Amino acid sequence: IDPERSNYHYLFIKNEKNRNYIFSAFKFFFRSTLSGLKKIVNNKIDGIKFINKKDSKFVIYSPKIFIDLKDNKCSYFPNAPDNISFFIVDQKVKIKKNFFFLFFQLFRKITPFFLEFIRDENISKKITLSLIYLSYFVSLEVISHYYLAIGIHRICIHKNKLKHICLHEMHPYSRIVYGVTEAYNAKSITLQHALIHKTRLLFNLKEKTLKKFLPSNFYVWSNESKNHLIQFGWPKNRIKFCATERFSYIFNIKNQNFKNEIYCDSNLSENKKDSILFIPSLLNLDFQLSLKSSRLIRKFYPDIDIYIKLHPSYKINIVQQLLIYIYSLNSIKISKNKGYDLKIRPLTLTYSSSAVYETPFKDWPSFFIPIMETEKYDIINKNALLGIVDKFVNDELVSEYSNPLKVSLERAVEFFGQNNENFFKLID
Repeated sequence: IDPERSNYHYLFIKNEKNRNYIFSAFKFFFRSTLSGLKKIVNNKIDGIKFINKKDSKFVIYSPKIFIDLKDNKCSYFPNAPDNISFFIVDQKVKIKKNFFFLFFQLFRKITPFFLEFIRDENISKKITLSLIYLSYFVSLEVISHYYLAIGIHRICIHKNKLKHICLHEMHPYSRIVYGVTEAYNAKSITLQHALIHKTRLLFNLKEKTLKKFLPSNFYVWSNESKNHLIQFGWPKNRIKFCATERFSYIFNIKNQNFKNEIYCDSNLSENKKDSILFIPSLLNLDFQLSLKSSRLIRKFYPDIDIYIKLHPSYKINIVQQLLIYIYSLNSIKISKNKGYDLKIRPLTLTYSSSAVYETPFKDWPSFFIPIMETEKYDIINKNALLGIVDKFVNDELVSEYSNPLKVSLERAVEFFGQNNENFFKLID
């Protein structure tokens, strides 16, 4: 799953008339081309694998990394029945001999619909959309989606009573599941697995451009999540409530496993040196905002400890490794390690990570990074950020309870849907 894909879509759905998207689309096309060439060189492509269990009522669609094949478990669904079936959407398979024939057949059949879709657009938007469309092919994702659609088709034919559950809400594979199951009047379901952020919804349903395939029901944890969906035009009748599956352990405050689940606090002491912890998501924009925020804070607070804890799956390139070294010279520690030598409970900040709702359970003050939306991208609201840090340093954050950027324990409990019914009881 490419977390940057959603960021490109977010740029496009903002749709300012004066903005030229060609450069962003070209970057997407270039990265897609490199991805496709890598697959050809390795002779491997994303295929599928269906793990069928006898008398199963549900099938979960998921990338392979989230499934424990040995125990037939998925960590994101700890309360799933033992006999649940799984469908791996990115099982590596060899490229078949009819690959080029299939590639050109799909291009020939799909392209007329695309050309009709862009017929009335201006030249700039035609180029932009064409680059995105071609990216779908040069990345070979179109082949993977064809295999996926055929696999779902077979399940709908031979196991028509199964309910189809997607681990990710709106990733490309999920939309294939929704589209094929809808054609067979099968039930498709998705469950919120993390923070529903504006950069992750991929498109605005309020725009009546073409049909968007949606799940039969979208289960969310709270009104906060539901409101995000409604803002982007999701139909209210498809949104249901349930308790979190992935974070169900979090409600047991005494659970010792939680102490080491996100960030180790075994080194906390009475030393009153303040510290700040940034917890960016997989989105590169989140990482960039954390870097800029930490640099700003360091300028005004030279003695405060600053840490950036990267997402475990975040891929660090050579340029970013150099940045990490440069920032370390300014006493800003950046790492994927869970443990930091935190002297007191840190002020935690993020742009789009659900971890900001986890840290209040450890009694850590938690805030979203204050940002201002511009035509091109989101930028830091410097005064608001420094205001939060100043109140943290002066032990005045209690007065910030009503700040919409603050995530209190009460807000976190509601966010994870503690008082809602179990997901699998609701859909059984």
